[in-house]
Amino acid sequence: MYLAITFLIGYIAWPILWSNPLYAVKDMFLRNLTAVLKPHGVSLAQKTNFSPDYLFYIRTLWNFITPQLLITSFVGIILTIYTLIKRRTWSMQIAFSAFVIIFILFMSLGGKKGERYLLPAIVYMAVLGGWALQQIYTFSKRTAYVFLLILGSAYLVNTINLHPFYFIYHNPWVNTRDPKVYSRIGLGEGIELAAKYLNQKKSAENLIVASWYDSSFAIYFKGKTIDIRRLNNSRADYAVVYGNMYGREKLSPASKVIEKFKDKKAEKIIKIKGVPYVFIYKFK
Repeated sequence: MYLAITFLIGYIAWPILWSNPLYAVKDMFLRNLTAVLKPHGVSLAQKTNFSPDYLFYIRTLWNFITPQLLITSFVGIILTIYTLIKRRTWSMQIAFSAFVIIFILFMSLGGKKGERYLLPAIVYMAVLGGWALQQIYTFSKRTAYVFLLILGSAYLVNTINLHPFYFIYHNPWVNTRDPKVYSRIGLGEGIELAAKYLNQKKSAENLIVASWYDSSFAIYFKGKTIDIRRLNNSRADYAVVYGNMYGREKLSPASKVIEKFKDKKAEKIIKIKGVPYVFIYKFK
C-alpha cells in the first residue's frame, strides 16, 4: 500500500512521466548507474582505473562534523543499542540509528562521492544527539545543564572564530595542514582576496586571469576573467587555482588543470586561518 502511494506521488510530481515515461525511467537508471560506477566528471562511457574510496564518508564525518555532534550522536547510537538489548522493544531511535549506519555504508560503495551527499545521515545524527541529551537530562539535570553549557560555549567560540568565512569550518581536532583535508574544503572563500591581490598589479584592468569560480572572481577583479578550464584555447596572464580542485579523479576537468601547474611555483598563496585556499600562478 505504502509503495503504491509512493509511486503515485512520484508520478504526479514528475510531469515527464506523463508524456515520456520510458525515457524518464531510462535516464534515471543510467544516471544512477553512472553515480554508482563512476566519480564526478566522468561519464559512463569513459574508461578509468578509478577505485572507490570506501573511507571517504568516514573521513568526511571526522573532518567536517563538529565534535559536539560526533560525540552526542555516537552516544545516542550506543544508548539505542543498549536499550534494544536490554528492553528488546522497537523505537524510532533504532530506525534512525539503522538509517545512519546503512546509509553511510551503501553510499561508501558508490563511485560518485561528495560531502553534501552525506547530509541525510547528518540530519538523523542530530536527532540522535538530541535524544542522547534528553536521556542525560532524565538521568541527571545538573549533568545535562553542564554538558549543554560546554557544547554551547564551544559552538559560540567556533562561530566567532570562523567569521566571516563560515563554510571553511573543519573539525578542530583535524590537522588542516594535511592536503587530504584542505583539498576538500572551501566553496570559493578567498577568491575575492585573490582578486584584491591582482587588482594591485600595474594595469590590472588590462590583465586576463583564468580562474576557478570565474563568475565569482569576475565580480571583484578589474580586468578580464575567463574560466580556467579554457586555458588550452585562451591566453591568460595569471591563473587562479582553488584548493578544492586537488584530490579529484584524474579525468576530471579540475585535475587536468592541476596537472599544468604541478611543476610551477605559485606567486601568491591565499590562506584563511592558516589553511591554503587559493594559489595564484603567473604565466611568463
